[in-house]
Amino acid sequence: MQSPNPSLTTARRSRLSVTARLLIVTFSIVLGGFILESALHIRADYALRIDTIKTRASLLANLQATALAGPLWNFERDTIEMSLSSLLRGADVLGARVTYPNGDMIASVGSFFDADNEVITARREIVWVNGATLRQVGYFEIAMTTAEVSDSLNKAIMTTVAILVLLIGVVMVAVFVAVRRITQPLDILNRQMRRLAEGFRDFDIPYLDRDDEIGRVAAAVKLFRDNADELEKLRSSLEIQVREQTKDLRQAKEDAEIANQAKSEFMSSMSHELRTPLNAIMGFAQLLDLDAPKHKDNPRYAASVTQILASSRQLLELIDQVLDLARIESGAQDVHLEDASIDDVMRAVEDSVQSLATKYKVRVGRASTPCWQGHVRADPGLLRQALQHLLSNAIKYNRPGGRAELACVRTPSGRCRIAVTDTGRGIPAEKRSELFQPFARLGAETSVIEGTGIGLVIAKQLIDAMGGEIGFESTVGTGSTFWIELSVVDQQDALPSSNPVAPPSAEPATAVNRLVLYVEDSPANVALMEQYFAIIEGGPELIIATTGEEGVKVACEKHPGLILMDINLPGISGLEAMLQLRQEPPCATIPIVAISADAMPDEINKALAAGFDDYLTKPIQLKLLKGVIERSLGGLD
Repeated sequence: MQSPNPSLTTARRSRLSVTARLLIVTFSIVLGGFILESALHIRADYALRIDTIKTRASLLANLQATALAGPLWNFERDTIEMSLSSLLRGADVLGARVTYPNGDMIASVGSFFDADNEVITARREIVWVNGATLRQVGYFEIAMTTAEVSDSLNKAIMTTVAILVLLIGVVMVAVFVAVRRITQPLDILNRQMRRLAEGFRDFDIPYLDRDDEIGRVAAAVKLFRDNADELEKLRSSLEIQVREQTKDLRQAKEDAEIANQAKSEFMSSMSHELRTPLNAIMGFAQLLDLDAPKHKDNPRYAASVTQILASSRQLLELIDQVLDLARIESGAQDVHLEDASIDDVMRAVEDSVQSLATKYKVRVGRASTPCWQGHVRADPGLLRQALQHLLSNAIKYNRPGGRAELACVRTPSGRCRIAVTDTGRGIPAEKRSELFQPFARLGAETSVIEGTGIGLVIAKQLIDAMGGEIGFESTVGTGSTFWIELSVVDQQDALPSSNPVAPPSAEPATAVNRLVLYVEDSPANVALMEQYFAIIEGGPELIIATTGEEGVKVACEKHPGLILMDINLPGISGLEAMLQLRQEPPCATIPIVAISADAMPDEINKALAAGFDDYLTKPIQLKLLKGVIERSLGGLD
C-alpha cells in the first residue's frame, strides 16, 4: 500500500472547496447587484437634489435681478444690502452680491466659497425698464451650498451599508445551508477518491442508487476503484517507456551536437587549408601589382599580374561560396532572427556592389515606385548576403549601360517583397529549370563574366532558413526580376534592432613605437610581409617571431606599436598569446590584430570577443592591412 503524498495533500487543502466557491459566487452576485442598485438609486437622488438647488438658485437670481433694478437705478444702497441680507435666511444660501456692469462691487453678503461642499452659483443681468427703453445697470449673483444634499447622501449611504450588512448575513446563512446539501455527497465521494489515491481498495461507495449527477460520479469512483490495479500497471509501464525514450532522445541530442561540432571543425579546417596557399599567391600578386609602374615598357607584365589577381579573386570567391553552401547544407549555419530594417539592409547592399557596378558599367539604384520602409523578421547579415548575390548577378549579367534596381513593396497577403530587377538578356524558358542548381550558369561558363554558379543556390538556402520565399520572373530581351518574400513585423511590435557592434579599431597610443611585430610560422607568409614592408616609403620597422611564446617574449621586450598575430601557431596559439599579453601591464594596451586563414564567422566573432582589436582573413588584402597600420601607428609618412 502506497503512503500518502504530503505535497499532494497540501495542494488539495490549499484549494477552495466547491462549497466555498458556490458561496463566493452567489454572495458576489447578490452583493454586487445590491451595491449596484443602491449606487444607482443614491446617484439618481443626489442628481435630483442638485438639480433642485440649481433651479432654486436660478429662480432666486431672476427674482432678485428684477427686484433690485429700481434700487440700483436710484442708488439705494441700503435697500440693496437689506434685500441681499434677507436671502441669507435661507439655509442653503451661501452668499449674494451685486456689481456694476464693469465688475465693480456694489454690495455683497455671505461667501462664495465652501471648502467641504459643492457651491452652485447663478448670475443674472439687472435691467432697468424705463418705458420702451431697457438699460443694463448691473449684475446679481447668488451662491448656494449643497451641504444639505451631502448630509442626505451620507445618511443614505449609512442606511445602505446597514442594510447590506444585514443582507450579507442572511444570504450567507441561506446559501450555506442550500449549498451544503448539494456538496455534502461530493465531499464524501472526494474522501473516497483520496483513499483510492492512497492505495486503499476495500470500502463501500455510497449514492450508487441515485439517478442524478451524484450517482454518476459515484459510479465513476466505483469504476476507478475496480480498475485501479490495471491503471497502476499501465502507469508503471508508461514510466519505463518514458524513461527509455528520454534516454534515447538525450543520446540523440548528444550525437547531433557532436556531429555539428565535427561539421564546424571540418568547415573551419577546410577554410584554413584552402586559404593558406592562396594567401601567398594573392599576396605576391598584389606586390607585383604595386610594382607595375616600374614596368610600363612591358605591357604583358601588367596584363599578367591583372590576370593572376582576377583568377585568384575568382578562386577565393569560389572557395568562400562552396564553404558557405557546405555550411548551410550541413546545418552548421546559425540563423539569428530579429526585427531587421529593410532600408538599412538595402543601403548596405547597394554600397557593397558599387565597385562591381562601376566595373561592368551598370547603374544601381532604387526603383521609381515608392519603396516600403519597415521591418521584417530575418537575420540581417544573412539577408544582406542573399540580396548581395541577387544584385551581383543583376550587375554581371546585365548589358553595358544597363540598370539594376532594388524595390520593396507589401504583397496582398501582408508579406514584404524585395525585388531585384535588371535590364539584361533575360532567361530562356528552356533554361529556367536549371536555376537554383549548384554550378549552373545557364551557358555563361564560356563567357568573360565572372561567376561560380553557386550564388543563387546560397541565396535560396539562406532565405529558406529564415522562413522566407524566393522566386523570379524573366522576359527574354528585356530582363529579369528576382524577388524575396519575408514576414513583416508590425511597427508597434518592432523591437530594437540588435545590429552587431563593429569591432573596435586599433587606436594610436601616446608616443607610439613605430615597430610592428609579426608572429607567423609560415616562411612564405613571412617573406610576403617582409617584402610589403620593404616597399613602404617611410614605413615602420618589421620584426618577426615564429611561435606564440617567442611573440610574447619579443613584445614584452620591444613594446611594438602594433602586433600582427597569426592564430594557428606551433606551441601556444595566437589566441593564447594575445591573452597572455593582455595580462602584462606594459603590453596590455598594444593593438593586436589577428591574421588567419579561418574565415568562419563564428571564429571571427570569438576572436574579437576574446580581445583582438581587429581580424584580417587570409588571403590578406594589402589595402586593408595598410589601413590597420595607419590607424595603429598614426600614418605611414
